[in-house]
Amino acid sequence: MRKKFVSLLSIGALSVGVLGACSNDEGSSESSSKDDVLKVWSFTDELKEPIKTYE
Repeated sequence: MRKKFVSLLSIGALSVGVLGACSNDEGSSESSSKDDVLKVWSFTDELKEPIKTYE
């Protein structure tokens, strides 16, 4: 019985996570701006040249 409860609880938590990730976030201030912004996070300097090419 306990194993079944834990399984159902896990499935429920995963379902909420999946449905939350699929939500449409039209109300955020970032999506309402007119300029597109590309945010890149990196721990190294290897992206300096591709960023210059992009700009």
